[in-house]
Amino acid sequence: MDIFLCVFAAVVFVLIWMSMIYFMIYFQHPSDVNNATFPKIMIVLGLSIAVGNVLMLPLDVAQRASHSGGIPMDYLWLCVFCLVALLTIIILPFSIFYYEADDGDRQIGQCCEALKVTVIVVLVVAGLFTLGYLFLGFSDLPVYEISSHLLPGDSLSSCSVGQCGTPHSQSYISFPLSPVTFLITTLSVIGWIIFVIFGGIGLVALPLDLINAFRERPNPIDEKTYKERMIKIGEKAEELIKDGMKLQDRKSKVKRKDKNHWKKEVLLLADAYDMNEVAFKLRGGPTIVYIAKLILGIFGVILSILWIVQICVWTNTYTYPFINFLFIVMDGVWQFFGVLFFGVFAYWLLWCVIAGNYKWGLRVPFFFTIHPMKPNETVVSSMLVNTLFILLASVAATHLCAESFSEYARITSVNTIFNVALKNLRGLYWFWYVIKWVLIGIAGLAAIFFMFKPSDRNNKMYNRAQARH
Repeated sequence: MDIFLCVFAAVVFVLIWMSMIYFMIYFQHPSDVNNATFPKIMIVLGLSIAVGNVLMLPLDVAQRASHSGGIPMDYLWLCVFCLVALLTIIILPFSIFYYEADDGDRQIGQCCEALKVTVIVVLVVAGLFTLGYLFLGFSDLPVYEISSHLLPGDSLSSCSVGQCGTPHSQSYISFPLSPVTFLITTLSVIGWIIFVIFGGIGLVALPLDLINAFRERPNPIDEKTYKERMIKIGEKAEELIKDGMKLQDRKSKVKRKDKNHWKKEVLLLADAYDMNEVAFKLRGGPTIVYIAKLILGIFGVILSILWIVQICVWTNTYTYPFINFLFIVMDGVWQFFGVLFFGVFAYWLLWCVIAGNYKWGLRVPFFFTIHPMKPNETVVSSMLVNTLFILLASVAATHLCAESFSEYARITSVNTIFNVALKNLRGLYWFWYVIKWVLIGIAGLAAIFFMFKPSDRNNKMYNRAQARH
């Protein structure tokens, strides 16, 4: 057994668990500090599994390179994906429905309502899974039959395919998948739908938001300007309070898009208030933080471009391995260099999903409920929704990393799952090919859109101009 590799993996996962606890505490709303213990445990567990999910691929590679072995990666992957299924299908949906149930009179009523909706979700998922497994639970591997005339034994060493024989038409060998492997496929398909929308937008939006944080940083203002802005913010707040009371009227039929649009206006107004406070009381805030965001945004632009190029030149076309060479060379210098940089590329994808989720909710509020992650202001229900998205997207992110870095991840357990069984799944071969081009297309459309409207802020409505005073 490779003791060093096992100890290193255990230490990393403990650090992930501790960092997710800090993450949850850092973002939680003060009203939830002493409440909702079980959902918080599930949030920490879900985020830890999502982060560990993408980190297991380089661990799989390190395990392959180790001569001693010791970590049963096949079983570990299956356990992780089963936990993802349990959390995303049962536990997290129940918690979300419970906290968003519109029955504030009794907790029993909320629990029953949430349980009822969760049972419906589980039955629908189980039905679709059963039908899919019966008709699509096979992997069709492409094979070529090659015929040749007999050759002298001493000529085999220099024999090429053209000399030895002529390949005939392509055929397929079908073998049934296990229910667990097909469950991974189902999670991957759902995760890809989320990942393509939010991840495609986030690849452009995340670095742009970081750069905009520097460009639109609050400049110091005097007391007169501060009071003028606070008056306008107060007027807008009163208007939103009246609109909110109308939305809570049970007698009137309220459309979902109206509620989401109202949430968007509240978020923008809260942002305006925070910026005004920083501009006056903190004299614009620490400059070093905005410079760090600018540097991270520039680095993020490079990462997003590299990801898009990698998908175009290797994942979909297998023209040139590109970043695979970088990881292999780094592992040649020191085994964990490749692991470190792979982690950077994988975590960037997850971060893009969160940024795309928030950006989609702000720009198109009538399609999706906004669940922003703001320090010390995020309620448990919003963290549960984002945890659900991150978990599902992590499966797709792992799938994309396994395909994009297939040279780096060759002869690994996850490569067998994603690049052999799932890639050749019956009826979904073209889905895996097309969905990645859709990701590139959404990223391209997002880039064009953000060229004309790079910021979410409405300067005219909230007087957000940051002229120096």
